[in-house]
Amino acid sequence: MHLAEPYCTALIKKHEKAYHEKRQMQIIPRRIDLYSTNKGKKRSLMSQGDHLLAKIRYALHFFDATNDFERSAHQRQFHESMIAACVRHIYADEFSANFVSILEQNHWENARQEIMICCPRRFGKHV
Repeated sequence: MHLAEPYCTALIKKHEKAYHEKRQMQIIPRRIDLYSTNKGKKRSLMSQGDHLLAKIRYALHFFDATNDFERSAHQRQFHESMIAACVRHIYADEFSANFVSILEQNHWENARQEIMICCPRRFGKHV
């Protein structure tokens, strides 16, 4: 065992503690604290919206696997944007209570209802 190991471990713990204390003292609250009614509690069961979203994603993956061509990267991005725009309807009454966890599960920054897709001619077509 190296002599500096206990010192380094203690130093790391000290800085981690200071970081967490400073984080608790933030003036601007975290997004989850603003929107969540369950204050950090995880949902234990999959909701109806989770099931519907899983079915949509399965259908898109099934389409890729069973056709002669796979969706292009831009097509995937378009579909992901459309899902994000429709997520309020997918989750319906469950959306507002689970807004933050939905964003985190899907790795989205936001879930805007409007999208704009503008493609030049022959964009995404396969030869």
